[in-house]
Amino acid sequence: GFFLSKCRGVIQFLIDYDWRSIAIGRPYVGRDTWRAMKTIFPEKRVKERIRIVFKRFLNYAIEEWESCLFLQKRMADIASGSVAGGIEDLRKAQREGRGVVLVSSHFGSFFMGAILLGMYGFKTNVVVNTTILEDKRIHPSVRAFFQKKYRAMEARMNGLMAYHEIHMDYFYEALQKGEIVVLLVDTQGSKSSVYIPFLNRRFRMPLGAWRMARATGSLLGAYVCLRHEPDKYEIVLKTPVEVDNHAAPEETMAPFYCFLEQWIRKYPDQWLAAEHLMNYSDLE
Repeated sequence: GFFLSKCRGVIQFLIDYDWRSIAIGRPYVGRDTWRAMKTIFPEKRVKERIRIVFKRFLNYAIEEWESCLFLQKRMADIASGSVAGGIEDLRKAQREGRGVVLVSSHFGSFFMGAILLGMYGFKTNVVVNTTILEDKRIHPSVRAFFQKKYRAMEARMNGLMAYHEIHMDYFYEALQKGEIVVLLVDTQGSKSSVYIPFLNRRFRMPLGAWRMARATGSLLGAYVCLRHEPDKYEIVLKTPVEVDNHAAPEETMAPFYCFLEQWIRKYPDQWLAAEHLMNYSDLE
């Protein structure tokens, strides 16, 4: 399955195929990923940027293959063969009944990381960015794939995959119960007025994680999940901290964006949301 997913990724790269491109009627993911890499790495040669875009399609195809593993019995072997650095900080918060908001990026094996947290004994919930996945103009097979994926994740996470437009009350309650809530923060904050340094510029970024942690007295941390082999993963956790109510939100969030940026710069082909960078609002 791992090998076949990479073969599929090669084909997707060659024709710039993505379900979102099909939905809107024009290919754009490869083009905008290229533009993003040109912005982040102006010093790289053309061949290097082409290689990044190529590997991005491979990694996206592999992520979709990983979704097929989530309900398989061998997930127990994957969990036991994987590692999670800094997980004791989460266990300490769990013992104290403290909720933890974890921010992350659509990078590496993000979804596998959320599942592994659940399999390590944490009740984990993930905020799905948008209800657009329910748009009837998206092909039924795509919508069915995501629903099957989300339900499989819930079974492993002991929590909920839900849309922020509908279920925010649930997430606040989960934090008050001492659970984990995960948010992706690598899309621009459409309602935010706060600009945070990220990938060479200052972008308007979302503050939902900061608001949730402050409102519930939860800790605020970050993680990425790296795939070393088809059955071996590593969660890298940035230590959760208290939210300083006297500090500006950008001061609190900037270290987490710095953490995510470090990993994006190290493995740019694994940033599967890179094409969004061209739509960010910046100060320049």
